[in-house]
Amino acid sequence: MSATATKNKRKVFFENFFSLSVLQFVSNALPIITIPYLTRTMGLEGFGIYVFIQALINFLDIFVSYGFRVSATDEIAKNSENPVEVSRIFWTVIFTKICLLVCTILLLLIGIVFIPVFSNNSHLIFLGMPLLLGNLLFPVWLFQGLQNMKFITILHLVSKSFFVVTIFLFVKDSSDIGTAILLHASGVLIAGFLSLLVAIREFDLRFYRPGLKGITSQLRNGRDIFFSQLMVSFYTTINIIVLGLFHPGAIVAAYALGDKVFRLVGSLSSPFNRAIFPILSAQYTHNKTNYLVIARKSIIALFLIFTFFGVVVYFLAQWIIFVLAGSDIHESDSESILKILAVAIPFFVVAASSTYHLVTQEKSSLLLKILVLAAVVNVILIFPVSFLYKALGVAYLTVGMAMAIAVAQTVAMFHVSTKGKG
Repeated sequence: MSATATKNKRKVFFENFFSLSVLQFVSNALPIITIPYLTRTMGLEGFGIYVFIQALINFLDIFVSYGFRVSATDEIAKNSENPVEVSRIFWTVIFTKICLLVCTILLLLIGIVFIPVFSNNSHLIFLGMPLLLGNLLFPVWLFQGLQNMKFITILHLVSKSFFVVTIFLFVKDSSDIGTAILLHASGVLIAGFLSLLVAIREFDLRFYRPGLKGITSQLRNGRDIFFSQLMVSFYTTINIIVLGLFHPGAIVAAYALGDKVFRLVGSLSSPFNRAIFPILSAQYTHNKTNYLVIARKSIIALFLIFTFFGVVVYFLAQWIIFVLAGSDIHESDSESILKILAVAIPFFVVAASSTYHLVTQEKSSLLLKILVLAAVVNVILIFPVSFLYKALGVAYLTVGMAMAIAVAQTVAMFHVSTKGKG
């Protein structure tokens, strides 16, 4: 490879890394700004209900997004020089997601009929549904696969800024929970429509009507990633949902505050993982020895960096929780919950990074086996732990699962790499 080509690759990597970093900040940090306001206007009980509905909608979004954020990104990247093929992949994925949205809505209706807490909050759930359509239309996977993230970053900024500004304008007390949910979903929907228009114009996407064969092919391509993400949700998102099934909103809020900080800090590694993913894929194909060196160095570096972040969060836990929720939070366990979750931060990051490495090594099935086992264990434990020990018990369970998954995936990753090297 020439020096010019290497320099260009590095330039693209750092441009995408910067765009993805801004995107990650906008997606996670801007909504955090609203938490102190929401906890004070809605109260902990109202905020807990709001978080519960958001967790449910995010869980449903897994079924609509499927595994396309990885599988479609990979397919687009491999065909980036072929505009006709890019158009075919794009429209096939969009139509497939529409089919998945219809199935997801039917699944939700069944849940509302048979689960009392869902039926009691059905009006709030429906107010959050536009988020599913917005994410359906938002082709992050297309822009990432073509390594052009600047437009997506701008649109995310518009979406989240809309949410933040309108929250302060229209949410005044606990009766405005539905308004807050609708505003969040509407911001995503607006960004989704705008991103679809930008994608069609920027990449000259020609309309393609996919057949059943194309749709089933996309479902097959993303299947392992989808089940992996679904399994992940069975030890992440589902924890808040289960807490909401057993306990009032104040207890859900106590856990959710610590969980949001924990996941915000952990998500800071995501731009690096997503920017380096296409490079890793090419490196693994052409030079497994260099790939193994990069993999080992990146895992160690991420673990050390985020161990430092975890220590910082641990010692600032009291101040962080006070800023987010005010003096009333002292009656809850939020500070202790955040300290417990701070321990999990480096393991959460290593697990996320090793997921990309296992996909790069074309070992999605191995990844799925690890995640299925973790999901089964968590689902078995989460109900009794949540019922008996409330939010503190769920926090300890989260730490245990993060550690176990990080160790299992890292061992599998380097074992597979060593085999591939030979």
